[in-house]
Amino acid sequence: MNSALLLQRLILRQVGILSAALQGKPVSDENSGNLLQMEFYNRALDQAQKLLGMGKHVPAGIVAGTLLENYLRWMWRKRNIRVDENQVSLAEMNDLLYKFQSYKNLTWVRIQGLIPLAESCLDLQKKNPSEEDIEGQISGVRKLLSNSF
Repeated sequence: MNSALLLQRLILRQVGILSAALQGKPVSDENSGNLLQMEFYNRALDQAQKLLGMGKHVPAGIVAGTLLENYLRWMWRKRNIRVDENQVSLAEMNDLLYKFQSYKNLTWVRIQGLIPLAESCLDLQKKNPSEEDIEGQISGVRKLLSNSF
């Protein structure tokens, strides 16, 4: 098996484990839940940045794309939207979150700009994004998250 593909799978597995652990962790109040979620995102984005620094831009992009998707799904559950989230695209999820007034127009626009790159990072059949694109993706996701909590 290709070492890059193996690394991608390991990273996705770790992000999934961390995400599942955070979703299942009992939290006493809303603020501490947000702090835990933000800490998770910051640590994962730091890891993506380290991967990028090591020249592993595809795995770094996968982490950043996965975090954007995880953020949208987390907001989806937090707003208790009653539509099967597995049946909608990231753009549709973003539209519905905006419709349910989960965030302002500027956040919606920022997410819409990040979605195409996230989708290309998460689909191994598509052309790999450049290192500069991944750097922008990590920075954009970090900015989005820092303004959301």
